[in-house]
Formats: sequence, structure tokens, C-alpha cells
Amino acid sequence: MHISTIVTAFLASTANAWMPGAEKDLRSDKGVSLFNPEAKHPTARRWTPASGKIRGTWITAEDISQMASYGLNTIRIPVGYWMMESLVYADSEHFPQGSFQYLEIICDAAANAGFYIIIDMHGAPGAQVASNPDSGQYASAPASTLITNMNVTADMISTFYPAAYKAIRDAEKAAGVASNNFLHVQAMNQGWGSGDPNTGLTDCVSLAYDEHRYLKWSSVDVSQSAYLQSSCTYDPISSTGGPTIVGEFSLSPPDDVQDTADWSTSTQGAF
Repeated sequence: MHISTIVTAFLASTANAWMPGAEKDLRSDKGVSLFNPEAKHPTARRWTPASGKIRGTWITAEDISQMASYGLNTIRIPVGYWMMESLVYADSEHFPQGSFQYLEIICDAAANAGFYIIIDMHGAPGAQVASNPDSGQYASAPASTLITNMNVTADMISTFYPAAYKAIRDAEKAAGVASNNFLHVQAMNQGWGSGDPNTGLTDCVSLAYDEHRYLKWSSVDVSQSAYLQSSCTYDPISSTGGPTIVGEFSLSPPDDVQDTADWSTSTQGAF
């Protein structure tokens, strides 16, 4: 199966699900539009090396082979919506172009080595912090003030997941992919506090769930013994009712204790 057909559908469906329509102008609590294609800032252009300096060398087929030698069998590749360049505001979003070919190269290398590949939509349109000039979407003055929160999680469950799932399946069917070779589609599990991702889906075939486990923001007691106990006994599957992939994991303690004698990195060799 050629990756470009399926991943293009994935990027298009997931990105467009977050693109606001005329009636859905998302704004921050300061009133700044998160999707302002006209406002610019002189520092908006990204300070990135020339494409030939990093691309094709940051992760290589040799790295994949080395990971396989350690017994690893899965890689997770975070991607941004800007890989589908038709979605980018060319006059204000200065993302490096041509990245899709490098995704294809590394996926081919990983597949040839027998790896499972998780492609994670990690950068959706809009700015997480609207007033950051580096977002390229800076507005000097708010146009309005947000006084109520939109029910984004309900919209994600009722609209985003069904639309994204259907787009991927439609692309697979059009490409002649047999149903037993369909991709697994991941959704955030209920641990994210955004509800049950299955609510709006009529078909959950090959659906998996994404879990991030950061103990510093959990209710686990802040002690090394408690961290180890929780990590060794935690069962993410029990909280979702289906196959779960822990996409991110950290044993970092809360900020207010991370530099204390008990948690300083210089004393954590045994831990």
C-alpha cells in the first residue's frame, strides 16, 4: 500500500475538522483569533536550517536498524497539518515545504524492518497560544472577547472522529485495500477528559486508543516508590475498553520538587 494516498486523506480529514467555518471563528480568552490569515508579525518566519542540513539525516534507515537491534518494533512519528501544503496560509505561515517525501522514506525503511508505524497528527491548524508572534497569526488588537467556551469536546466526538475515520476508510477502499489490512485509527481515550470517542462512531473496526502517562500531573503520591508501583501496575486498557497505545510517558515529578535532593537528576541513577 502506498502511504501517500492514505496519509493525505488522514491529514486532510483531521486538519479540516479543526479549520473554522465562517460561523466558527475560534478565539482565545483575550479575544485574539486563532485562525487569522491576514495578521502578520515581522518575526513570524521560522528560523530553520537549510533543508539539506537536517532533512534526510535526522532519522535514517540506519537508525531504524539500530532500534530493531534493541528489540523495538514500533515508531511514532508526530506530523503537522502543514505536510498537506494546500492547507497552509502561504502569506503568513512559513513552514518548510516538501516534508512529505521524507515521511515516505522513513516509513518505507521502518516497514522494511518490520516495524509498526504510528503517524500522530500532532500539529493542527491554528495557534495554541494566539499572541505568540512565532505562530504567524499574531493580531495586535482583539476583535472581540470570548465570554463562553465552545463545546469543542462534544464537537470532536460527534463530528471530528466520525469524519476522520470515514475519510481514512474511504481512501483505503478507493485504493483497493482489503479490510483485513485496514490501518488502525487512534483516538484519545477517556483519560483525556474529552468523553467517550466511540459515541459518534458506528464502526469501530481497527480502532485503538491513545494514552499519555505523565505522573507529574497525576494523583500518584510524589515518591519514588509510589511512582514505580504505579508504573508497574498501571493498566491503560482497563480505562478504555480496547487496545491502547501509550504514546507518551514520563516519570518526571512536579515542578516544585524536581530540583530537590530527592529528585535531582544527578541522584537518580538507581531510580
